[in-house]
Amino acid sequence: MWMTLIFYLSSLTQDEVPAATWLGSWQSLFGHVFLYGILASLFEVSLWEWRSQYRFRWAVGAAVAASLYGVSDELHQSFVAGRSSTFNDALVDAFAAIAAATCLWLIAS
Repeated sequence: MWMTLIFYLSSLTQDEVPAATWLGSWQSLFGHVFLYGILASLFEVSLWEWRSQYRFRWAVGAAVAASLYGVSDELHQSFVAGRSSTFNDALVDAFAAIAAATCLWLIAS
């Protein structure tokens, strides 16, 4: 469901994207961090086994999966009118995924 939300938001034209005016120019950055941080966390929790020795492996897998989805989402966004695909957005998605997966792994360890 979360991936569907991300896909839907990426399908919107620039004029249709919901605006959080109080964030100003930080809206895009916070949007990416929030969406991909949650995605990596959801991936990680769904992959966990109850044995703790494998949790780091699942954290890495979750970060990689969320980052790859971010790249595919940027590619998808390049086909939407008024939107563009940027390498910086893909990097922000990856950093958010890595940070969220790492934090969740540290909390659970």
